[in-house]
Amino acid sequence: MTVGRGCCKKVTGWTLSAAEAARILRVAERQARAAAAWAEFTTQYPEIADRLAADNTSYSAAEAKDEMKSGSSYRWAHWVRVYQTRR
Repeated sequence: MTVGRGCCKKVTGWTLSAAEAARILRVAERQARAAAAWAEFTTQYPEIADRLAADNTSYSAAEAKDEMKSGSSYRWAHWVRVYQTRR
C-alpha cells in the first residue's frame, strides 16, 4: 500500500519531509529495477543464477550479483565469465 505524506501524518502523527519522501521513492524504484533485472538474468542464465545465489562467501559472487542487478544486460555474459574464472 502506498500512503502519501498527508495521510501518513494523519495516521501516525509523523511528518515526512518532501526530501525524505523523494529519497524513499528513489530507493524503492532502484530496488524494483534490481529485482526485475535479477529475474530477467535468472531466466537467461538459470544455472549461473543458482550458483550465484548459493555463493554467499566469495567477493566475486557478490560483485557479479551487484553487476547483474545494476548493470546493463549486454554485459551479463562478461560478468558470468569473470565470476567463473575467479571462483
